[in-house]
Amino acid sequence: MELLGVTAIEDRLQDGVPECIRDLRRGGLKVWVLTGDKTETAINIAHASNLFSTDTELIHLHARNERDTAEMLDCMIENIDNKIQADNRAVDEIDFGLVVNGDSLTSCLKPEHLDKFLKLIKICRSVLCCRSTPLQKAALVKLVKKRLGGKVLAIGDGANDVSMIQSADVGIGISGHEGMQAVMASDYALARFRFLTRLLFVHGHWSYSRLALVILYFFYKNAVSPQKGMKKDFLAPSLSGFTSNKPSFTTL
Repeated sequence: MELLGVTAIEDRLQDGVPECIRDLRRGGLKVWVLTGDKTETAINIAHASNLFSTDTELIHLHARNERDTAEMLDCMIENIDNKIQADNRAVDEIDFGLVVNGDSLTSCLKPEHLDKFLKLIKICRSVLCCRSTPLQKAALVKLVKKRLGGKVLAIGDGANDVSMIQSADVGIGISGHEGMQAVMASDYALARFRFLTRLLFVHGHWSYSRLALVILYFFYKNAVSPQKGMKKDFLAPSLSGFTSNKPSFTTL
């Protein structure tokens, strides 16, 4: 048999993705990747996109059944505690990364294992979920919102990301070759993933500052608006509960 040639297909990252994820992590954001790819492919992409660095302590959660998942959770938490005590460092000083597959994730989301799973993901700076279904993606977003009390931004480009985008506090869709379903279900639409850096760190900062300024303006307006027949006392409206807004009644 004579080999004539070899062909391969490569799904390359967009330009600027590694730099964008690096900036997000440096900004104090926890970045999770929820993908349907197999474990080996997902880990390679995570390293290429700066989700995992060379200093990341990877934790692999690949169990065959629910019983093995419970045992691995206990073992991982114990090993992490021992490592922290041995290195005499705080949890935030060690870059832990969690890699979990879809079967183990199904067991972790059950009520009897949920507390241990939450304790584990709190320790990790980055989480990589492989072979995850659209329902699992949405369940993880709801879990972080409800149990961890965090604000979640979800970004995706395919139809399998729609449920995750709709469950998040802020949903962002990327227009690409996989259709427009994610864009139609999102709050914001981007042409490239790297534009997320400017959306959060520039426009997000401006929006926060402008909202704070408007709120201060309303406090000032209500404080200096005097009641008719009274002297223009700055404290009179706030003490009397008066507002300068005209009352409006619904016409029945």
